[in-house]
Parts: sequence; structure tokens; C-alpha cells
Amino acid sequence: MEIALIDDDTSLLQSYTALINEALILLNLSGTIHTFSCAEEFLFEHPISFPYNCLFIDIQMKEVSGIQLAETIRKYDKDIILIFLTSTDQFVFKGYEVNAFRYFMKPITLDQICNVLKTIKEPIKRNEIILKVDGEIVKIYSDEIQYVESQQHYLLIQTKTTRFKFKENISDFMKLLNSDFIQPHRSYIVNISQITKITKTSIYLISNIEIPVSRNRINFINSEFIKFNMRDKL
Repeated sequence: MEIALIDDDTSLLQSYTALINEALILLNLSGTIHTFSCAEEFLFEHPISFPYNCLFIDIQMKEVSGIQLAETIRKYDKDIILIFLTSTDQFVFKGYEVNAFRYFMKPITLDQICNVLKTIKEPIKRNEIILKVDGEIVKIYSDEIQYVESQQHYLLIQTKTTRFKFKENISDFMKLLNSDFIQPHRSYIVNISQITKITKTSIYLISNIEIPVSRNRINFINSEFIKFNMRDKL
């Protein structure tokens, strides 16, 4: 396993390197940790290609921030695993916009590192959903769903690439989904991982898709969004 650690605090680079090494030993994984003291150093060495399984990135670096670094990385690599390290939760939305895998509050712990490396090591089993659309059987993965909209006796499912319309009840369909999905409104189901912004009346998804939020659901939606983006930080 190839791991990069980017932080402009030299003492933290040393302590986190030791923690990651300890985690690799505990998990019986072989790996190499590459450290960088700033985003510029990392990009100088790897301008467009990133030969790592995952990157641990400090958000609040002096010149080029961790968010800016992640935005540059995402121009060339949509899949590499990004793990943000920070001392504040104010960048949760920004972390989502670059598809961060985890968002850890400093100081990070050995348990957190072990958990995230185990997840990276073990392939995630994707939840498959079988739909009958226009007489044909279609298989989709729930993590590809952006939102579901109820339209009379039909459901409209918008995935990252396709749209499906089929006959189903929204409450029954909700039972097929995991806790990454919420109902901000009786006519909608939303994938929390697709949310970029929440206002008092709406949820905004990738591509600026706007979904209405019921007034009595807004506090719950905010709470679930924060929990989703901050999970594994404790």
C-alpha cells in the first residue's frame, strides 16, 4: 500500500507517520508512507499522476490549502482516496465537493487510521437494486443514485449518468436503501453523499440540482448530513 501524507506541520508529519506505520503493522499490511511538507511539494513531484492508494491531507496549509490541492488532484484523478485532517469542521461541505473519503478532526487516533486502512484494503460490497423498467430488468447500484422523486404512482430515479422511471411506492423503495439515504420531503429521497449545500427550504446536489425540504425535516437533514461527513472522526 502506497500512502501519501501532506501537512505543513513537521512535528505532525512525524507523529502521523508513526501512527500509520503502527496501523500497518497491526493490520499486517505492507506499505510505504511518503511525506510532503506542503501542497506545492506534492504537486511538483506529482503534477498529473498520483501513484498512491490514499492521501492524508491537512486542510489548513499556508500557501495552497488542502482543499485547493484536492481540487487540482480531482482534475486528473476522480477515484484516488482523499482523507482530510483538520482542526475545525467548517470545511465539511468543501470536503464533500472533492469527494473526500473521510474527514478527521485533529489529533487523529490509531483506531481511526486502522479503520480507514481496513476499509481501503477490503473492497466495499456495493448494494445492488433490481428494477423492472419498461418490461426490462435493470440492475443499478444504490451509491450511483443521486435522488428519487415520486410522481403519482411512479418513481423517477436519477443516477449519476442515467434516469429511470418505473412503477413503485416511495416508502417501499426507501426500504431497499441504506442509511446514506434520507427523505427531505415526502416526494423525494436523496443520497446524502450527493449533497453540496443545505438551506432552510432546499437541498442542493451536484450539478446544482435543487430538492425541496419540508420545514419539519430541516433539523434532521442537517444533523444527518453532518453525521455522514464526520463519521469515523471520533
